[in-house]
This record gives sequence, structure tokens and C-alpha cells, in this order.
Amino acid sequence: MIKKISIVLVCLLITAVAGKVIWDHSLSADKQEDNASVWEYVTEDGEIKLTKYNGKNSAPSIPDELDGVAITALGDGLFSGNSRIREVRIPESIKVLGEGLFENCTELSLVSLPDGITAIPARAFSGCTGLKVIQLPYGLRTIGTSAFSGCTALAYLVIPDSVTSIGGEAFANCTALSDLTISKNLTSVGGHAFRGTAWLSARTDEFVIIGNRILIKYNGIAEVIDVPAGVTQITDAFEDNLFPMEINLPDSVISIGPNA
Repeated sequence: MIKKISIVLVCLLITAVAGKVIWDHSLSADKQEDNASVWEYVTEDGEIKLTKYNGKNSAPSIPDELDGVAITALGDGLFSGNSRIREVRIPESIKVLGEGLFENCTELSLVSLPDGITAIPARAFSGCTGLKVIQLPYGLRTIGTSAFSGCTALAYLVIPDSVTSIGGEAFANCTALSDLTISKNLTSVGGHAFRGTAWLSARTDEFVIIGNRILIKYNGIAEVIDVPAGVTQITDAFEDNLFPMEINLPDSVISIGPNA
């Protein structure tokens, strides 16, 4: 019995250590790079913005400074189209992400974002078909147009209550996205923001309303529709719906989006 218990404990210990090695190994598996030689950058107002990555690591180590100057921004398309990178940890010094930052990085599966990020810009992760894990920081305010569109492996996501705006097609065609928690404080949602997600397909209520009373989908077949009182915004909720002949809007509606 003692031998059996010992073997089990050893196996569990190996598994736990191996689990750590999986992450650590992926970050150090490739040849270590000289930060000064693999990054192109510009200096603005005494701070550095990285503009291009010339390295070949699958888990590039983004520095927080170069030559003693703080790096605070990652430029547009910095890693765009890079089919090698798999894991990225963005340091706490970074406050600004560029548009299309990881666009079409098909092997990218894991990203760690710093707490200081307040905006995820347009197309930042668009086409990242391997992206499985990302934790959005509390303090995030906006998610841009097509920010995560086509992230077909992303199945779970929490959009923190600090987020007030989500751009059009932000999560469009994230086909596996089924477990989704949405900010209660949303005041603006663009068209087709969740179209093609498993989460939206599973919504069976007649009126699918999120955030600050934003109507994003109508599932009914009535010819006369009375939009619920309190609804403040209508996105593309009735697009391609063949049934309604009359739609009555409450006085609370202040915004009607394209293709509504």
C-alpha cells in the first residue's frame, strides 16, 4: 500500500512539474534573442513604441524598456501575419496596443494582457484561429471593430463590467464562443458584434437584450412587434427578418444602428 501511494504521489508531482514546464519551455524553447536586434521602434515624448518584430521565437519576450527608455506602446500590425508565435506576455509597462497587432497570427493560443490596457483596438486579434485563452483586464473600456473576429477556437470569455463600448463585428464568427459573460455597463454595441457565435445562436428569448438595454437580436415571428420599454439602442436586431409588418419603438430608444 505504501509503495502504491508513493507511486501515485510521484506521478502527481511529475504531472504538476510537467504542467509548469509546458509554459516555461514554450517561452524558452527557442534561442534567446538580443532585444536590441529584433525590435524596430520609434521614440515619442521620451517613450518607446515598438513598430516591428524581426525575431523568430514562438514566444517572444517583449521588453519593458530599451536602453533605459520605457516601452509603453505596441505599434499597428507589430506581429501581424506571424505564423510562428504561440504565446505572448505583454509587460505592465505597455499602455497602448496598435490596430491589427496580432491579426492573422494563426498559431497564437495564449496572450497575457497587462492591467493598464483600456482599449483593444480594431482587428487586434482578428483571424487568430488558434487563440484559446485571453483574460481581459478590468479597467478595459472599449473593444474595437473586428477585434476578435474569426477567433474560432475561443470558447470562453469574460467581458468585464468596465467595458462600455464594443465595435461592429468585434466577435463575429467566433464559432466556438459559447461561454460568454458580457459587461452590464455597455452603452454602445456595433452591428454584427456577436454574429456567428455559439453564444448568440443559443439565445432563445424573443428579444435578446444586453448591457444598458441594448437590443441585438429578435427571435420572434410576430407581424406587429412592440419593442420592450427601456430599450436604448437597436443594432442589427431585425436584419433579414421576414415577418414584421409593424415595429413600435419606445421613447427610450436613442440609437438605431446600420442594418437594424
